[in-house]
Amino acid sequence: MRNILSLRQKAWHVIIPVFILVVTFISFYPCFKAGFLNWDDNVHLTENLNIRMIAWEGITWANIKDIFTQKVNHTYQPLTIFSYAIEFYFFKDNPFVYHLNNIILHMLVSLLVFYFLRRLKLSLWAA
Repeated sequence: MRNILSLRQKAWHVIIPVFILVVTFISFYPCFKAGFLNWDDNVHLTENLNIRMIAWEGITWANIKDIFTQKVNHTYQPLTIFSYAIEFYFFKDNPFVYHLNNIILHMLVSLLVFYFLRRLKLSLWAA
């Protein structure tokens, strides 16, 4: 009996994180049907000269330094802009790649929050 209970508990430790991943993916799935948005994609991506410079000159230390020392749209987001630059270098203006990366990052963050809450000793369901 104890082994069966133990197996059920272990199963929930797998089922819940998988459920979190599935719900996150389903929540963001509609973005695959969208192109670039007119909220801030132009400032952060399509008209950002730091990203375009990497496409023209390649990934150089000067370009990376510019990304990590300049603000975009009054915000400092160097890792986001750097990931956009790498994606632009390889895939140009293909919105699918940017959306896919965004969904993967959201899924990973959702899992990290779950495991962080578990480390804070919250129950499986509370986390």
